Amino acid sequence: MLLLAPTVLALAALTVYPGVWVLWLSLQHRIPIFEVSRFAGLDNYAFLAVDPRFLNASRATAIFTVASVALEVVLGLTAALAIHAQRGGRRLALSFLLLAWAMPAVVTAKLFEWLYHPTAGLINVALGARSLNWLGDPELALPAVVLADVWRTNTVQSPSSWPVSRTNSRTSDSSSAVTSCKPGPAGETESSRTTLSARRTRGAARRIPRPRRSTRSHARAPAGAAPR
Repeated sequence: MLLLAPTVLALAALTVYPGVWVLWLSLQHRIPIFEVSRFAGLDNYAFLAVDPRFLNASRATAIFTVASVALEVVLGLTAALAIHAQRGGRRLALSFLLLAWAMPAVVTAKLFEWLYHPTAGLINVALGARSLNWLGDPELALPAVVLADVWRTNTVQSPSSWPVSRTNSRTSDSSSAVTSCKPGPAGETESSRTTLSARRTRGAARRIPRPRRSTRSHARAPAGAAPR
C-alpha cells in the first residue's frame, strides 16, 4: 500500500482536486473583476438547461462522439482483419497505420487545416478547384472534424483489434478440432476411427504372404560334362 501512495497522491492532486474545485465553482456566481462571489446553488445548471447555445453544443458533441466512435471501431476492425489475412508485410502495414497516431496533435491539426483551406486546400483542388469552406460552414464543419478524428484514432483501433481477430481465428481452429473429435454413432471419435483404420491397413499388409527365397544351392556342372 505504501508503494502506491505516491501514485495515489499524484492522481488526487492532478484529477480529484481540480474536479472538486470546478464542481464547487459551478455552484457559485462569480465576477472576478468586481470581486463578486456568492453561492448560487443550481441556478447555473437551470440557466444552461434552457440556453439554446448549450443545447446546440450538446447535440453537436453527441453527434461527434457517436459518429467518430462508430467509424473508428468499424474501420479499425476491418483494418485488423485485413492485416491478419495478409501473408507478408504486416509490420510495414502496422507502421503506416501507427504513423498518424505517432504524429503530434498539433501537427495533425495544422495538416487538416491546410487540407481544408478554402482556396489552397488539397481537398478543394482534388474536387475541381471548388471553394468550399470546410471549417466555416456549419453543415461541413462537423463532418470535417469527424473525418480528422477518425483518421487519427483509427490507427489506434486497428492494432488493438488485431489480437481480437487472432483470437477469433484461434477459436475457429479450436472449434474445427473439436468437431473432428466429435463422437460417432459407436462412441468413437473421428481421430480414433482414423487411427483404427490405419492399424487395420498395416495388419492386412503384414498378413499378405511374401515369396520365399530358395535356400537350395545348385552345384555347377564341371566343364565338359554331358548333361543328364
